[in-house]
Amino acid sequence: MNKYDNRRADTDAELLGFERGNGSATTGGPPVPPIVSVALYEEWKGAGASKPTYSMSSWLDAVMHVGFWVFAFVMELLVFTDCDKIAHPTDTSITANKVPFVYAAASLSLMTISFAILLLLLVIHLMTGYSIRNQVDSYLVTIIVAGTKLSFFFVTLIVLFATPFSTASDEWRMRSVLSFIAKGFLIQQLTNNLRQIGSVNDYHKYVAAK
Repeated sequence: MNKYDNRRADTDAELLGFERGNGSATTGGPPVPPIVSVALYEEWKGAGASKPTYSMSSWLDAVMHVGFWVFAFVMELLVFTDCDKIAHPTDTSITANKVPFVYAAASLSLMTISFAILLLLLVIHLMTGYSIRNQVDSYLVTIIVAGTKLSFFFVTLIVLFATPFSTASDEWRMRSVLSFIAKGFLIQQLTNNLRQIGSVNDYHKYVAAK
């Protein structure tokens, strides 16, 4: 085994499921954690001891994933703002409805935790020499994926039960639909990445054993 293998270093960083790199973008590890882009991870893994060359499509894979997170989080904030107005109307003649606000607060909290963990992993990865060279530990994956799916569930409750979708404003309906779309793509992206990380590792183990 060489310095490109997946053994963990004996560092405090081991708690998060990654090993410390050597500060080089070309040899320390993939440019982003595998959970962010399997395409970049596969090209880094396939390069072995050589300097990896990353394709535009692989970079697009990473940009799309991060873009889905940003877009979904922005839509989350907008939907939360709309629900806050429903719960605390400025017009006293309008009856306040606090149910959607509770669902929106739960959805935003879960989405914030998941997004914050992913950003933290990305920052640590960049600051420690591209050190996340494999899948992060399962408890982090569980928080990220479960938080995103539960957030999607709470947005569903808002649309179905909190406010009549047919009588809501066009702006509110559009934001709700965009939130659905963003989270749907995001959940599928996470599912694909987690499934393909194992496939990439199994393939390279098979090649190394030949």
